[in-house]
Amino acid sequence: MVDLLQYAYCYCEENTYMCLEKVRELPDLFDCSYAIFMSSFVCDPSQEVCNQWTSAVPYRSFKSPDPSIDLVIWDYHVVAVVRFKESGKWFVIDRDSSLPSSKESILGDWCKYCVDLDVYCSNALFPERSLAVPYASRVQLLMDAVRYRIITGDEFLCFFRSDRSHMIDSSGKYLQEPPSWPPIKDFPSWIGPTKREKVQAVLKSLSPFCQHNNITCLINMANTVVPGTVVSRHSLLDFFSLDSAN
Repeated sequence: MVDLLQYAYCYCEENTYMCLEKVRELPDLFDCSYAIFMSSFVCDPSQEVCNQWTSAVPYRSFKSPDPSIDLVIWDYHVVAVVRFKESGKWFVIDRDSSLPSSKESILGDWCKYCVDLDVYCSNALFPERSLAVPYASRVQLLMDAVRYRIITGDEFLCFFRSDRSHMIDSSGKYLQEPPSWPPIKDFPSWIGPTKREKVQAVLKSLSPFCQHNNITCLINMANTVVPGTVVSRHSLLDFFSLDSAN
């Protein structure tokens, strides 16, 4: 079976970008989408240094039932959230997760990628619940420091830039094999002139080194210039509940 979504290991931000591009082509299936950046990095935006940050995000892939095997600490993570038009139900698309996929057969081939939002949040956002003491308390402290930048799908597709320099070591070699598709350096073809002008103004306001790779800005949860609403893990479900009501 042909995979609907392209994937590159350790390039979650680009996996999410490619996913949301596909989602945008299916307005009869999904009527709303978001990208979510997860990070504990906080600094004065004027002090940002390209591709430098300190962040700890506990993450379970759930490939194993034993949390001691598949619990890792990442510096950041990015996932997509989509809303099924027919039911108004929210789903997370996280290509690194093995949480059970949705049983909504009406999603068709997308069913295998979609995890119910409440299932994802209760498991991925609260990994300490499956851990023994004293590890649970340590992980809880780390998770309580993580924040979530929620960006509308269109805003993310218009704003995001990556020359992949954050994945290149001091010798010029990639830390992980880069994706097969080209780096994301420009606006999508569908953007209108007014939107382009607004996004371009924000991009130009960033430090020059961030204009070709703005991941540092997006994972800095203190940066209020870049798009997105920042919430804690305890408020994430509420955000989507309110969005559904609007």
